[in-house]
Amino acid sequence: MAIAVRLPKLGKAMEEGTIVKALIKEGDKVSKGDIIFEVETDKATLEVESPESGFVKHILIGDSETVAVNTPLAVFGDEKEDICADFLKELTAEKEALRKEIEYIHTHDTEIRQVNTSDICSSLADGDSADQSSCRPGKTIPLGRLQKLLGDRMVQSKRHIPCFYLTIKVDVTEITDLIEKMNADGDVKVTIDDFVMLAMAQCLKRYPAMTGQISGDAIVLSDEIGIGLVMEVVGGVAAPVIKNVDDKTVTAIAAERAALAEKAARKKLTLEDLEDACITLSNMGPCGVEMFIPVVIPGQCSIIGLGRVTETCVPHKKEVAIRKIMKMSISVDHRVANGANAGQFLDYIKKTLEIADHFL
Repeated sequence: MAIAVRLPKLGKAMEEGTIVKALIKEGDKVSKGDIIFEVETDKATLEVESPESGFVKHILIGDSETVAVNTPLAVFGDEKEDICADFLKELTAEKEALRKEIEYIHTHDTEIRQVNTSDICSSLADGDSADQSSCRPGKTIPLGRLQKLLGDRMVQSKRHIPCFYLTIKVDVTEITDLIEKMNADGDVKVTIDDFVMLAMAQCLKRYPAMTGQISGDAIVLSDEIGIGLVMEVVGGVAAPVIKNVDDKTVTAIAAERAALAEKAARKKLTLEDLEDACITLSNMGPCGVEMFIPVVIPGQCSIIGLGRVTETCVPHKKEVAIRKIMKMSISVDHRVANGANAGQFLDYIKKTLEIADHFL
């Protein structure tokens, strides 16, 4: 009996996907669970498994075509089965209707389309991204599909999210000393990111308004504390999410971060790895940057940016001492939180990080 194979919803925020490659052709025999399509979302390139066994009678989609979830992609049937022409017409009409619906949303939606992990920090580098080693003056570098989607998201963020920005200096002398000690004694290597994420999680429990996102005429607060962390991958960046950070120790966070970094480097991140963040952390310190203003991710209230740690002469215990100082900034959606909310939240993170005993 003929069946329509449709584009599945591969993640909670997925609305559409681009067909990268069809791994089947008409006449092929397919078993349930075989990989039949590669599909690219705004977060990752994923594989679509066959929901049933059968023979490929018709392929209804072309490479590089972007379609909505539930769009018919192919028709399977028995080896000798003739597919009814009316059935194919119905599927074609359904595909066209779904295409127009997505096109209408793209054209007329003046609100940010809410996604949990979609911005410069959460876009996986695709194979079309420019390799920096191949860049030469005067050369034209084509944009990859994910780069285009990334640009669209950033334009949406800057155009529709009214942000304000705060910066604070954090004395991380005690924390950096603790990191050195832990890395000398332990098997799991910790970084400043791990401590900042734990501090963020603890502070989000005190200031839950900072987990909010706009939904119609309401603000929805997150019921879990997931934190996205910007990671560099070949040709771009990704922001995989560490879930339930408030329930983890620093070493547990470090171990999960390392595992996600390995997956990111191998381009094996899944949609599950990229979803459910209520805030994101981006650290440009390893690049020598002292301070920067990151762009808020659509669907989140704020994003925190870290600069490099510098040795600075500052007043300390009624003396002048050389301390390790790090600049920390926050970009905030003003529709969700006001300056008092964000200022208290950022100051509480600072105070948490400045006392290493908080983490022992």
